[in-house]
Amino acid sequence: MTRIYNDCNYVDIDNLRFFLDFDHYPKIIKTYEAVDSIICSLKLIGPSNSKSISDHFNTSRIVAFISLVSLDCDSDFKDFFISGNNLISGSLVANGESVDDSVTFTFKMLKFNVVGKYKLGISVVDMSRVLESSVNDHSSLILSKIVSGDIEIV
Repeated sequence: MTRIYNDCNYVDIDNLRFFLDFDHYPKIIKTYEAVDSIICSLKLIGPSNSKSISDHFNTSRIVAFISLVSLDCDSDFKDFFISGNNLISGSLVANGESVDDSVTFTFKMLKFNVVGKYKLGISVVDMSRVLESSVNDHSSLILSKIVSGDIEIV
């Protein structure tokens, strides 16, 4: 069972509580130059009786989507998981990788195609729910989402 909390940074997956957070992202990005990596992760909160999250559920079903969102990010962030945009080139999806007590998502070699100040938006989705669902509002399938601090693309 998945339960989503109103602050959108906490999520329960199979009776485990996680916190979604950025591990690494550049604050200044050069236009059209590949960014080595942007990393975020779902971190396990509280005790677990196993050595790995993958003991509890299949982490390969969890994916993250990345996008640029405006500085106010209220309206832009709601539907970017579906619509996306062409402001970033490269793979906008990262598969979840189990690392100790977290699921890590690494976006590699992304190129940013616009100049300005933005934030990064990440949505985490359980693909098994997407494949099983006939829901028209795909935003309800998002497990958790987070917005970074300000970044500048020069």
